[in-house]
Amino acid sequence: MASYIGTVEAQGRGTLHLHIVLWLLNAPSSERMKELLKSESFRQRIADFIKCNIKGDASGADVTKIVRQNSVSYSRPLDPRQDHYEESKRQIEQKLVCAVQVHRCSKEACLVLKNNRLQCKRRAPFDLSPRDWIDEDGTWGPKRTNGYINNWNPSLLHCVRSNHDIKLITNGMETKDLTFYITNYVAKKQRDSSNVSALLAKRLAFHQKQEKYTVDANLLNKRLIQRCANTLSREQEFSAPEVCSYLRRRGDRFISDFFVPIYLDGFRGVLKNAFPKLRQKK
Repeated sequence: MASYIGTVEAQGRGTLHLHIVLWLLNAPSSERMKELLKSESFRQRIADFIKCNIKGDASGADVTKIVRQNSVSYSRPLDPRQDHYEESKRQIEQKLVCAVQVHRCSKEACLVLKNNRLQCKRRAPFDLSPRDWIDEDGTWGPKRTNGYINNWNPSLLHCVRSNHDIKLITNGMETKDLTFYITNYVAKKQRDSSNVSALLAKRLAFHQKQEKYTVDANLLNKRLIQRCANTLSREQEFSAPEVCSYLRRRGDRFISDFFVPIYLDGFRGVLKNAFPKLRQKK
C-alpha cells in the first residue's frame, strides 16, 4: 500500500464508521490504466486481484439456508494455529457474511421514493456474475450468486467482524459513481446541530446582518472568529461514541502522509527570484 486517508463519521443515531481510500503500491496512473485495460492478460491480473480481495458471495454457500447468528460477529477471530483452521474459517466466514453482509432493504435504511416508487438507493439487488471480471472500460465485478450481499474483504471480515463495503477504483463507471458519492456525502444535508458548515453558515448570515455598519476590518474579523468559536462550542452536537473517541485521543481521521504549510509570501519570493521579470510593475 502506497498511501491512505480516512475519516470517521458519526451517523444520525450516533454510531461511528470509517470511510477510507487506499492507494495501492505501484498502481498505474489513470492514463496508463486506460491503455493496460486493453490487454487481456492485464485484465486477468485484475480479475485475480478481485478474486483474492473483493468477495461478492458467501464462499459458495446459499445464505438463505444459513441461520443468521448475530452473536458470531462479537466472537474472537479464529486462531490460525488450531487444527482444521481452514475448514473452521470457511464456516465462520459464511456465518459472518450471513450476519453482517446481507443487505436488507427497509424504509429506515435505504428505500427512497423515486418516480412514485420505493427504490433502494444502494441499487440492490446487485448484478449477478458466475466469475470475477473486468472489461476494457474498467467496469468490474466480483463473483456474485446472491444479489443482496455487499462486497467484502476476507481479512477485514475475520478481523473486524462488522459490515463493510469495498470498491476497486479504475477508469470505469464505478469510479465516476464513487467520486460522485464522496462529493455528495460531504455536501449532504444534515441536521443543523450536527453539521459544522450549516452552523457556521447560519452564524455568518447573522454576523453580516448585525455588523453591517461596522467599518473597522480588524474588529469585524475578530468578532466573526469569536462568534464562530462560540457557536461550535455551544450548538454543535456530539454523540457519546464521538465524545469517548476524542477523550481517548483516537481522533477522527487516519492519514499516512504528513502535510506542511506553504506560505504565500515565501512562495511569491521564490517565484520573483527565479523570474525577475515578475518584479517589474505593469
